[in-house]
Amino acid sequence: MFLVFFHSPRVMAVLNFLRYLLIRDTPKDNQTGIWTTVGVVREKFTTPLRQLLMATKAHCRHELKVKQGKGVKGAGVRSEGGTEVTVEVMGEKLPDVMPEDEIEALQVAEQHLAMMESVLVRVEELMESTQSSLTTETRQ
Repeated sequence: MFLVFFHSPRVMAVLNFLRYLLIRDTPKDNQTGIWTTVGVVREKFTTPLRQLLMATKAHCRHELKVKQGKGVKGAGVRSEGGTEVTVEVMGEKLPDVMPEDEIEALQVAEQHLAMMESVLVRVEELMESTQSSLTTETRQ
């Protein structure tokens, strides 16, 4: 789940850069070559990213329900296998994370995923609208 968060600054930078290129470089000019690689970008980046975001959002929602104790199967289980995890720094055990803090972190994660998804949707819209207008122009 947290793989997308670890790389989120890079992913957001790429999404914003793609969005910029798609807005600024028209398909007729294609100075950057972005319009000749849209298929590859879709296949290798936007489609897998969409799938990852959907899976991560679902996992995040599930974890949030578990932490809030909303009757989801698995509620109340501290960790997989029933083992307790502790962290020590310089011989001192760190306090457990409060449930409220875990819930807040999951809510922030959901908001961050929504932000990533909104930029991804815009990139996909730009690719689709321009591709469909190009197809229409070539038919005429």
